Amino acid sequence: MNKPVYDRTITLPIGEYLVDFLGSFDRKQTTIAKAQLIKSIDDSDFFVHVQMHELDDKATPLTEPVIWWIKDWNTYYLNWKFKKEKFARDRKEANLVTENTSRLMRAMCREAGLPPEDVEMFRKLAEKISIKKDDRGAETFKVKLDKG
Repeated sequence: MNKPVYDRTITLPIGEYLVDFLGSFDRKQTTIAKAQLIKSIDDSDFFVHVQMHELDDKATPLTEPVIWWIKDWNTYYLNWKFKKEKFARDRKEANLVTENTSRLMRAMCREAGLPPEDVEMFRKLAEKISIKKDDRGAETFKVKLDKG
């Protein structure tokens, strides 16, 4: 009894298959079965990288894994990592500016003898001192800036 055409198997060099599969694309989604097969053949990421999980959460598998040409994966991953680190630095800096601004505004109200509800009138000056990390300006209001 002959197998149906779609059940027959062939043998191809992995490089030739990947060129046919990915072509000129830098990446392509595929089934979990194909991704596992390619990963088992190219387990050292010589030709391609098989992305099976979210970058931010290794515990979350992709519903459709992604096959990347290795050079494109390396570029993408380095850019992703750089942006993530930059975002973390920017977020930390923004939090410091917000905290320092708040402390400066309260100190300015205290020095001016104004009630705390008038603190908003000093926001621009406090933000300017905080963003520029102006220690002398902060010392005028007896505040030490948090440098992180």
